[in-house]
Amino acid sequence: MTNWFSSEVTPDDEQAIAAFMARLAALPAPATPVLSGQSTIWWKAQLLRRWDEQRQAVRPLAVMEPIQLAAGLAVAALVFLWALPSLTNALGQVMASVRALA
Repeated sequence: MTNWFSSEVTPDDEQAIAAFMARLAALPAPATPVLSGQSTIWWKAQLLRRWDEQRQAVRPLAVMEPIQLAAGLAVAALVFLWALPSLTNALGQVMASVRALA
């Protein structure tokens, strides 16, 4: 198996890499088609349509996030208040047993 990230490069390897890079640099750049004005407008319209669809798909999540946070905090507070008498009772029993041992 070849170790691609080895720091041991021999002079032959270095010459092979330099020759490959020189061949790569000599290759012509691929021609990209130049869009006409109408094509550009159509592509931009399609891109804007996709962005609008994505925003509409994410909007319910963005609306519900603060509501979920507030509801979660409210439920946590209610559970704490509901459990508070049991917690104080348990803490009192623990303190009484510690005083009995001392």
